[in-house]
Amino acid sequence: MRERITALGLARTERRADATLRPLTMGLTDWQRGSAPTEPGPASDGAQASLDEPLPRISLGPAEGGALEAAAEASQPDLTLVRTLGEGGMGRVHLARQRSLDREVAVKGLKRGATSRVAVALVREARTTGALEHPGVIPVHALGLDERGWPVLVMKRVDGAPWCDLLGDPSHALWSTRGDDEPLLSNLEILLRVCETVQFAHSRGVLYLDIKPENVMVGAFGEVYLVDWGIARRMDEGEDADVAGIVGTPAYMAPEMVIGSELSPRTDVYLLGATLHQVLTGRARHHGTDLQSVLLAAAVSDRVGYSADVPAPLADLCNRATARDPEGRPADAGAFRQEVLRFI
Repeated sequence: MRERITALGLARTERRADATLRPLTMGLTDWQRGSAPTEPGPASDGAQASLDEPLPRISLGPAEGGALEAAAEASQPDLTLVRTLGEGGMGRVHLARQRSLDREVAVKGLKRGATSRVAVALVREARTTGALEHPGVIPVHALGLDERGWPVLVMKRVDGAPWCDLLGDPSHALWSTRGDDEPLLSNLEILLRVCETVQFAHSRGVLYLDIKPENVMVGAFGEVYLVDWGIARRMDEGEDADVAGIVGTPAYMAPEMVIGSELSPRTDVYLLGATLHQVLTGRARHHGTDLQSVLLAAAVSDRVGYSADVPAPLADLCNRATARDPEGRPADAGAFRQEVLRFI
């Protein structure tokens, strides 16, 4: 196992254990710095993966760069970028105004320096998310190319906060807005909604593979969304160059995600158990002095001795859901949800 981690360059990386590992973006930032990135587009680099079919053009209003501003004045685009909502390694999400429907939406695009393979990954994420029509998945309004030929994803704009912010702040304003006054039960209700979304994804043949409080958006009116489907994988897909390697968040990762064995719905059950562990303890499931030691802890997945203030049924569920052997875990997200529901 140490040799596998070293071979992938993860022993040297300075990435955080609670950040998602994505081979396509890690190649630009951590352990494959040998080649200069190219800007993505329909024909940006013949050596890179290309889009399998043309995408429609999406006109965006004022943003970074005079070319876009000039285009906005000339064509009166339907979408006008307002401000940045957030960003990751290669992507950025903007708040935008949609003129035709008089509403705000979120627009996800790529930063300068991203490769065309990262562009393909964004298209893959958009199509995966768009195919999952469920109350726990943020609706996708459109997928297309901007004026520079870069893919952009237009989604519903969500008012709320990441679940991790609520877990870390019992006095967060959103708790009072939602009318939640029993912290454990309120967090278990959120977890139940996540289970429903994961169960639906599995019914459509999709593994999510990155369940954690940071990837759950909680709204003021009962909304619970599982966001960022960037490393999700169809169950009928083999491992290929775009998704190969150690992918996921080390602090929550199932053993099979580290050692490279077969992934299944029970892999997502493990991640649900690791998320429940954080609800109960305030800490991520795996710890270590560096990323390599966290990955080794995930591969071993020792049982946890919970303190007396953790309800015994939930402690038992956590340990079974995060069992090293997938066969020792609840059969699926629905079975995990039923055990949480029985406790409530």
